[in-house]
Amino acid sequence: MREAPTIERIELFPVHVPFRAEVRETMARSEGGLGMAIAAEEPWQGGDFVIARLTAQDGSQGVGEAFVWLPETGVSPAQVIDAVAGGLARYVLGASPFDVDALQARMDANVARCEVAKGLLDMACWDLAGRIAGRPVCELLGGRVQSLPLAALVPLLDPGSMVSLALAFQKGGVQTFRLKLGRGFEVDRAIVARVRDALGAAARLRVDYNQAYAPAEAIEAIRAITPFGIDCAEQPVAAADWRGMAQVQRAVDVPLMAHEGCFSLADFLALADLGAVRVLGVNSERPGGITLALRAIDEAARLGMGVVLHNQPLGIASAAQAHIGAARADALGHAMELFGHVMLEDDLVTGALDCSGGFVRVPAAPGLGVTLDEEALARYATAQAVVIEPPRSVSRADVPAGGATAVREARPSDVERLVSFNLAMAKESESLALDPATLRAGMTSLLSDPTRGRTFVVEEAGEVVATLMLTTEWSDWRNGWFWWIQNVYVHPGHRRRGHYRRLHEHVRDLAAGEPDVHGLRLYVECENDGARQTYDRLGMVETRYRLYEETTRRR
Repeated sequence: MREAPTIERIELFPVHVPFRAEVRETMARSEGGLGMAIAAEEPWQGGDFVIARLTAQDGSQGVGEAFVWLPETGVSPAQVIDAVAGGLARYVLGASPFDVDALQARMDANVARCEVAKGLLDMACWDLAGRIAGRPVCELLGGRVQSLPLAALVPLLDPGSMVSLALAFQKGGVQTFRLKLGRGFEVDRAIVARVRDALGAAARLRVDYNQAYAPAEAIEAIRAITPFGIDCAEQPVAAADWRGMAQVQRAVDVPLMAHEGCFSLADFLALADLGAVRVLGVNSERPGGITLALRAIDEAARLGMGVVLHNQPLGIASAAQAHIGAARADALGHAMELFGHVMLEDDLVTGALDCSGGFVRVPAAPGLGVTLDEEALARYATAQAVVIEPPRSVSRADVPAGGATAVREARPSDVERLVSFNLAMAKESESLALDPATLRAGMTSLLSDPTRGRTFVVEEAGEVVATLMLTTEWSDWRNGWFWWIQNVYVHPGHRRRGHYRRLHEHVRDLAAGEPDVHGLRLYVECENDGARQTYDRLGMVETRYRLYEETTRRR
């Protein structure tokens, strides 16, 4: 196999996706407004995420996703991004996406904890590796099944509403249910009794207390529901109370699972050594990415424990969880829980995972098998993307005074940035919504074939902040070429810093050095007065020609 291309660019996108309206309504009438017994005070109205996109030397890209919620994960999107930009990125840039074990070791050796940030990058590496290899991630992980059973989450509501929700999920094909509890052992027992009676003996039940009880209370509560057949009980005591978890596990027959109290592989092994857990809980944040999830599952299998894969992610992490499950299906013993597609109003991928009939179908396309939806990403982004690239040497002629900014020709790795620029430019200047797929194909063709045109960008501190495109026209009247300036865009956060002037003067200097180039031309939307004033200041003059157009391509 040829040597794999290394990673040359990291993009990080903070996003917030609201819950569906019906979920928000349900939350509003649930325990604490959160659907669970956790003591958090802030309303929970949607999911905060960080999306990572890695670009390799050959232009291949892989994506990862991390879900964060301060009461549980303890970090915000900004903190995850800072951990990558300020520390972890230096070990990823220049690395092969196939060397995940070595990359994990370097990250662990140089940056303590930060499991969420490390897992985000690890997931993106696996997606990138799968796309380069042309194989789905689960095959790279050593296994493959086509589908996996799903479990449903039932929030802590009044007993009647919980029964109704459970029955609706059962009607849709689900046979495993996670019930949120924590109102006291008598109420908990009444809820479980009603749900068991409604669903029947064949249904599998697991419960989640969200740290609701002290150890002695947890023992009483779990013993009260044991007769109804419980697969496992999640986090009955405070996250930090590992001794309390061990005390409860010694006193009850139901296997315990840690969630809020278990972030790393080391955490799980320590809890297992204490006798505090008999089931491993895994999601994309805990223990941190695909690589460590596999190690944790293998350790659980060695210890004779089952595994619960569960989360409420967007489409990227949902696909990652499905691939993990497909690779270790024989070791799980419990249905997987994927609930983002039920709770969130968008999954940020084109083509949702098939979760019908109580099963998730594992994507068969290369990598994770899902594609990031650029329009949705732009719609739900909460801040400008952070772009990280290694320092590049540039010639003195390319660097204006001060040396902080460079003008260069665009590379294939810039395609997604240029697509986002053009989408924004069309909407901003002409209120047009371009088709991202068509635009991406066009931009990819442009960057791979110089006969179609040339694209230049301004790069500031490693980030592409402005662009223009050149196309050519032969004039027999002048016996020379005109270079047409098109697709001019400067990112809003970098305007009024002279970036377009740098691009224009760079192109002008190039043209001046070509004896058969007669001049520069451009067209501008009639009412775009700001652009017209800019071109006037640069010495361009309005011609006597008007532009006419006839579209010949029918759709």
